[in-house]
Parts: sequence; C-alpha cells; structure tokens
Amino acid sequence: MKNVIIETDSHEALKLMSNRGAIDNHPDRDVIEECRRILSELGISMMHTLREGNSCADHLAKLGRMQLDEDLVTLYRPPHSMRQLLFADMTHVAYPRYRKHVR
Repeated sequence: MKNVIIETDSHEALKLMSNRGAIDNHPDRDVIEECRRILSELGISMMHTLREGNSCADHLAKLGRMQLDEDLVTLYRPPHSMRQLLFADMTHVAYPRYRKHVR
C-alpha cells in the first residue's frame, strides 16, 4: 500500500505517534517507539479528524472495549450495529458537531 493516511480523533495519540510527543517516562514507551518506527519505514501519515468523521472506527473501538476477555477478535463482516453508520459513511452523510455548553 502507498500513501496511507491514518485518521484519529485522539490528539494524544497523534502527538505520541509524531515525534513531538515526549515519551521518556511513558509506561508504553517501547510500543510507541515501535509504532513510530513502523510509521516512518512505511511512509504512513497521521492526521486528526473529528469523532463524527470517524464514526465507524469509534464504534468498533467501543465494541472492542466490551471484548476485554479476548486477545484477538476477527470480524469477517461488519457487526449489525454498524450497518447504519456504514451506510451513512458510504452516502457521505454529514453529522453536525454541536458546541459544548460552558457555564
């Protein structure tokens, strides 16, 4: 694959994967360094997206948190709970981002 771009809604993950994030004392330092090395070797770029722009990945991540007793889960087709999200993504449905109320 060429010109791969990974989108994340996590500013912290983006900072850690770029070489801007300090990781000297991070508990996952070895994993972060390995990820940085792989990203660099494969020429993979990362960029930020809003959670609304990444709803399918966000949904899968939430499902993954429910599978804490499993080391690996392989999906051969999207979970039924994702079908509406996938359809919206394929048809380019835009979701409004509402501002948080600050009091």
